[in-house]
Amino acid sequence: GATWVPMGAYSGTETLADRPTIWADTSATSAFKDSIYVTWHNGPVYVTRRRKGAANWAKPVRVSPLDASGFGGDLKTDATGRIYVFWPDRTQMKIFVSTSSDGGVRFTPPVAVAPITNHLFDLSVPPAGRNPGNYVTTAALSRDGTRWAFAAWMDRAVGDTGPARIWFSSSRDGGATWSTAIHVAPRNDASAQFHAALTVDSQSGRLAVVYSDNAADPAGSKVH
Repeated sequence: GATWVPMGAYSGTETLADRPTIWADTSATSAFKDSIYVTWHNGPVYVTRRRKGAANWAKPVRVSPLDASGFGGDLKTDATGRIYVFWPDRTQMKIFVSTSSDGGVRFTPPVAVAPITNHLFDLSVPPAGRNPGNYVTTAALSRDGTRWAFAAWMDRAVGDTGPARIWFSSSRDGGATWSTAIHVAPRNDASAQFHAALTVDSQSGRLAVVYSDNAADPAGSKVH
């Protein structure tokens, strides 16, 4: 990180490339090792790629359907190089995932991971201020013949009335089907959980999620 080399604009003709997320495929068993991927949203959700040694970024690929309005997405690859791109959708009020097994040239039709009741900055966390973004954080793992994918996000505990909680869902068939979402850390009070980040250890398969929680402060303004 002592010096940096400009790699050019990744978004093609897109001029409103909001909340870009970058990921590098470093797996020794991936056919696309050392590829770099970026996903972002502009209403629609896009993904682009850059192969090792390539002079330019590839033309962005739209992964969301025409009626979608994505925000706060994430992208990961597993040990085989399979790409998982996730995004919450504020039109259909669901979290979606689309996958690619050819290094980002083509993507599958989106699959619903879970419904959401609030989107973007709609979920208030007291005290008043800028509400936390309801983004999705993800991980992917391929081991012992199983293709795992994982997602965590913030949403209300129950429907449109509960406090903010961190939810989690997993897939063990490459993103085709997803488990019923559960709370990462269930609580029965009015405290808020938000700003989650999820990762997986590719060797052990152990998952970890970090998040902010204001349960220890009655006023709700301080967090652990």
